[in-house]
Amino acid sequence: MIRRIVKIIKNRALVTIPVCLFGFLLTYTNTVRAECNIADLDNSTAGVIQAYLAYYGRVPDAGGYEFWKMELENNGNDFSAISTIFGESKEFSDRFGDLDDAELVEQLYQWLFNRAPDDAGFAFWQNQLDSGQVTYAEMALAVLRGATGRDLDYIDGVTALVFQVVRQGPPDYRSPSELEVWSEVPLLLNFYDNDLEAACSRVNLALTENRRFLPLDPDVTEMYLKNFELWRSLPNRDNYIATLALYCFCTVSGNITVHVENGTVVAIEDTDTGEPYGEFGVADAITLENMLTIAEAAVVGEARYYSIEFDENTGFPVDFSIDYSLSIADDEIGWTVFDIEFTSP
Repeated sequence: MIRRIVKIIKNRALVTIPVCLFGFLLTYTNTVRAECNIADLDNSTAGVIQAYLAYYGRVPDAGGYEFWKMELENNGNDFSAISTIFGESKEFSDRFGDLDDAELVEQLYQWLFNRAPDDAGFAFWQNQLDSGQVTYAEMALAVLRGATGRDLDYIDGVTALVFQVVRQGPPDYRSPSELEVWSEVPLLLNFYDNDLEAACSRVNLALTENRRFLPLDPDVTEMYLKNFELWRSLPNRDNYIATLALYCFCTVSGNITVHVENGTVVAIEDTDTGEPYGEFGVADAITLENMLTIAEAAVVGEARYYSIEFDENTGFPVDFSIDYSLSIADDEIGWTVFDIEFTSP
């Protein structure tokens, strides 16, 4: 039984996106997934990106990236050759000069690994800074080089993600707002629950469509992630029978019952008559997983307007509508899920 508990409605500034009515479900969810791989980066590129993350917590700007990449190459890719300059720069002093040693340690771990420092690491580095045995630059270099396990995977993933921005032309930060907006890019890896492929595709979509990257909405992110994680935790979410209605300017009308096995649509029926709905090209898009992807894109900024109502038992957005642009007719998409019955694989 579906139980609706949370409804979120947001209006956004106009964002134009090409939409092919209900076919957009298939088009969007089958978008070519860009690859982000740390192995694709040369040492100087990775070094510059990680320097900006460690010292400024942001994506490199165009001029800075080119300059420091050349400096690293001229110094045999020795990161220590530029780390002191970063740590003593005017930007670092202006933005973070008022932080005490404890705050600097906490900030570094958040920027590099998206977590608080462990107690032992925090105590050690705070003491090292307090006693003057190391500078922030030396600490940042040591923490970065000492990363292992989950921390190493995370910083490598963020570095590869930021490279997608850098390789297509880093921002020039002509206004303070641009600095703030593009600094959200590293946070996407956490938003997508460490799914680097999904985060990479999100960045590339913004870049290839020539759209300004939109920061995550703090009013919605926590609630959405909570429900998204609930859905992902379900042990048999790829096998079910769902009864739903789709709202769009398309060939699908009325209530339909969708049978999904191992994540693939195997049958579609007219709910009222029980008759097969027939073959049509967007069948594979009508899975709850792909529909969830559409809702997720709306939350992170693709839509001018959207409304979401979640099911408290599954975390799925069972009542959803989205309007991408006021200037495009018939681009609205929506659905209502009346029932989800999980089945055996």
